[in-house]
Amino acid sequence: MNKTQLKNAVETLNDALGDYSLPEYQERIYNTVYYQLRNEIGWIKKGQYDRNGKEFSWNEYKEVFENAFGKPEARDVPLEVLLEYAQAKLGKSLDDLLVDNKIAWSKRNQYIQSQSQKDPNENLDNIPY
Repeated sequence: MNKTQLKNAVETLNDALGDYSLPEYQERIYNTVYYQLRNEIGWIKKGQYDRNGKEFSWNEYKEVFENAFGKPEARDVPLEVLLEYAQAKLGKSLDDLLVDNKIAWSKRNQYIQSQSQKDPNENLDNIPY
């Protein structure tokens, strides 16, 4: 089979799956890459601010990041550009970002669990990651 035939076969199988079909892999991982990139840059900048005695605002940073990269649902910046930026600025590949994202979610869930045991009425919306 040539590439066109393979692509058509994949589309046919995906169509046959109907409601159980999957979007393209790049589409499915876009949000993960976007948010992990935002997370890692934010933690680096927070460390720099802390070392310089400056206060770091996660909410302000998130706004600046969104202004630069757009909203993830809009896909203003192509995945390839996000990955190139991650490689250039963080030395991170797609695989690195995916692993880091799993670790970040695990830490976040542990934090939420520990906080909810302290005060179940506490607002956890301001978790930085």
